[in-house]
Amino acid sequence: SAGVADALLASLDGRTFVSTSVTGHDLVEGSTLSVAFEDGRVAVNGGGNVQGSQAVLEGTTLRFANPPISTRVGLQAQDDWISEIFLSGVDVALEGPDLTLSTGDVTIELAEAPEEQTQEEG
Repeated sequence: SAGVADALLASLDGRTFVSTSVTGHDLVEGSTLSVAFEDGRVAVNGGGNVQGSQAVLEGTTLRFANPPISTRVGLQAQDDWISEIFLSGVDVALEGPDLTLSTGDVTIELAEAPEEQTQEEG
């Protein structure tokens, strides 16, 4: 229901999660996946570009509202994979500081990143 999605999105807001393991897909060696939520947007960084979009949450399925704006440099194949799964939708499970994203046979486990210096409230 919309209530569940709204509550989940609210609990993710302002938090950044970094992948600890990825099953079913090989990330480029030495790279991690970070997923940041801010003001209803989601930004995903696979070590190449940060790809951001308005977040759409239907039940527990998260997806990019629009194809992400991305500067085409760096780990292009990995960025393409990221935009592909986030456009089709990933299932979200949040337990405390642990976030699990899954789609098909891919499971991405992430842990909340320590708070960086918080910007002054505008």
